[in-house]
Amino acid sequence: MNSLNFNHLFYFWIVSKSESIAKAASELKISSPSLSTQIKQLESNIGEELFFRKGRSLKLSDQGVLLKKHCDNIFFEYNQLDRLIKGGKELGAISDFKCGVSANISKHLEYLFLSELLSSEINLRIKSVSHAELLKGLLDFKYDFIITNDLEIPADKSLKVLKLHESPYVVARSSLCSKGEEIPFSLQNCSSLSLNYIRSFVEKNYPQAQVKSIIDDTSLLRLYAKKSCGYVVMPKIGLYDEILSKEVEIVEELDIVESYFLITTDHILKILDLDSYATEFKVKYFRL
Repeated sequence: MNSLNFNHLFYFWIVSKSESIAKAASELKISSPSLSTQIKQLESNIGEELFFRKGRSLKLSDQGVLLKKHCDNIFFEYNQLDRLIKGGKELGAISDFKCGVSANISKHLEYLFLSELLSSEINLRIKSVSHAELLKGLLDFKYDFIITNDLEIPADKSLKVLKLHESPYVVARSSLCSKGEEIPFSLQNCSSLSLNYIRSFVEKNYPQAQVKSIIDDTSLLRLYAKKSCGYVVMPKIGLYDEILSKEVEIVEELDIVESYFLITTDHILKILDLDSYATEFKVKYFRL
C-alpha cells in the first residue's frame, strides 16, 4: 500500500459524515469532480472500495467503517491540539471543553448537571441552540458533548447516548393564586404527541381552562408559574427552586415525562468520565 495522504483522509472523513460528494465538496469549497478524484486515489492506495451508493446517499463499506473510526481518532486529536495552540496554552495543558444545550431545555436541569462538572477541574464553554444545530456541531467537533431533550440522531453515527433524567409533566400555579372563573393555561412546547396528550388532559380535567400560550422558554414559564394567576404545564424539574421555596404549588402530576439525554463521542465519554456523572446525577435527582 502507498503512503496515505492526510488531505485524502480528511476528504474521506467529511464525505463519510455528509454521505454526499456534492455536500462534502460544498463544505470543503472544492469541486465535486475534484473531490471524487481524491476519494478514488485514496481507495486506490488502500486497495479497497470505501463507499457504496444506496439511493442518493453514499454509505460506508466495511473497510470504510474501519477507516472512519481511525479518522475519528486522528481528527479528534488534531482538533484538541488546534484548540490548545489557538488558546495559547502549553501542549500538556487540558483544553476547555465545549458543551451545547438545547435552547428549550429546563435551565434548572442544565444548571444542576453542569454545576457538578464545574465543581471539578473542567473548564466549559456552554452554548444554547436548536437540537439540529447541536447535533451538526457535535459531529463537526464544535461541541464535545450536548444535552438535549430530543433523541432524533443518525442511527449510523458512532455517538454515545446517556439518559440523564426523566421528569414528569405537572400542572402548577403560584401559591398566591386564587381560582377564577376562567383558568388561563400556558404549556411548554414539546413533541406533537405529548402536546396533544397535554391538551386533551387539560380539556378533560379543567372545563374552564383556556390555553393561552405554548412556550419554548422554560424560564418564561417559571415566571408565569410564580407571578401570574394562570396555570402552567411543564416538567417538574423546571420548577425545582420554586417548589423548594414554596412559591409554586403542584396541582397534579401527569402520566407523561420529558427525558433528557447527554450525547457525546467515545473519546469525550472516557476523558471526562461522563458515564459516572450521568449515573450520579440520576440517583441524586430521581425524585424531580
